[in-house]
Amino acid sequence: MSATASASCRPRSHRAAFGFGLLAVVGLAALAVALNVAVQLHAQEPAKKAQDAKPSDFSPYVDTDGGISLPDDFETKFVHIGTVAVAPKPGEAVNEIHGTYTRKEDLEAFRRDGKFPDGAVLVKDVRATTNAKLTTGSAAFGADVKVWFVMIKDAKGRFPKNDLWGDGWGWGLFEGKDRKKQVAVNYQTECRSCHVPVKKNDWIYTQCYPALQVPGKKKDEKEKKDGKEKLPEGQQVKPDLLKMFPQWKDAQALKGDAAAGRKYFESTTINNKMTCQTCHSFDKRDTMAADGDGLVRAGFPVFASLHRTNIKNSGTNLAALGGNVCVLHFMGGKEPGMKASELADLDAFLRTGGDKEHTTAANVDYPKATWTIPDVLTGGDAKKGEAFASTSCITCHDVGGAKAKYARAGRPLKPGTYGAKDLKELALQIRNPDYKHNVDMPGYTDLRLSKESLLDVIAWLSTK
Repeated sequence: MSATASASCRPRSHRAAFGFGLLAVVGLAALAVALNVAVQLHAQEPAKKAQDAKPSDFSPYVDTDGGISLPDDFETKFVHIGTVAVAPKPGEAVNEIHGTYTRKEDLEAFRRDGKFPDGAVLVKDVRATTNAKLTTGSAAFGADVKVWFVMIKDAKGRFPKNDLWGDGWGWGLFEGKDRKKQVAVNYQTECRSCHVPVKKNDWIYTQCYPALQVPGKKKDEKEKKDGKEKLPEGQQVKPDLLKMFPQWKDAQALKGDAAAGRKYFESTTINNKMTCQTCHSFDKRDTMAADGDGLVRAGFPVFASLHRTNIKNSGTNLAALGGNVCVLHFMGGKEPGMKASELADLDAFLRTGGDKEHTTAANVDYPKATWTIPDVLTGGDAKKGEAFASTSCITCHDVGGAKAKYARAGRPLKPGTYGAKDLKELALQIRNPDYKHNVDMPGYTDLRLSKESLLDVIAWLSTK
């Protein structure tokens, strides 16, 4: 038997300590049912600011350079707005409790206006759990602090040169062992991707926080008023692409250059070493299971992607819009992403691919995609695993003594990198269910990586 992760929301690990991508930091997001769980509160005396830290007029928790500090008194003076209990996967015991706090004035403003005001502060307290059988039943309650996350609303873009600030917020991370040391480096690579699903909700998973829900204000009534009521499967209103990608209209009017589009596809990087070609093949020999050049990239080939029904039904015939999503989500681009001319060029290039009869014209049913994590993660063939890694992982990683083919975006891989206790986390990093577990890597679905090959790769990486 095996557990299958479908396209449901899963929290990421706090830092991708293992895996096939750059280190990632979990943002202030955990999609789970908000539970009323007891969390230890502890009071601490306010600490003095460092001698060289000059406080800003903007916020008592931000210095003039945009440095972010953890509010010393949030446990006793902030308001608890919700707690999320997190388990590694359905059916397993809760192993983390995420309690979120904000100031009273920030909560009142949100309940009144439906949004957080400039300067609002959110703190998420992430703790390990103690699990015990109590008189009320099987319980999980807070233990040691793992990390604290801090978000500070910045409606004016005050710190454009500070990599901790952007998209209307300041983003900070503090490890439980030292509440004075902020350890995040760049919010775009360490925080932002976790929040992409709710970027239209000001990057906050408000559904996780009961205190933000105002009685009498039903979401479905608001959506109906706005003409956005939820419709049956297959009848959803097409997205407003002009609003999502304002450059789309201009791109449609341009005659793209296919040669320039090929160059963009093969060599353009944005904010890391990833290119389109790193994760997607464009080759007439491509199939949906393997790429024409002999590699097996994480992303599906795009040789005939223009003919996929999920692209045609998106409200546009501009296949390159899918590339723009990758630019924003995986390549570190800033809104709105590609320029109109770049979209037109990339689209012209994609149109030189296969026709509707080509094998890669098959629709990719992402809502039903699966990332199977076997219950037993041993028993694979290490030699087969090394061979597979040499045709798949090598797109972004050095494998053994061989160098990465395209972008060296992840740690070098070799036998013995992981121990027996790491196997489950390793499997999650490779599969990356729903693209929520590993911030920098499009995960290998069942179609691209069979259960047998997954076990083989794990066997190779864990063989000493």
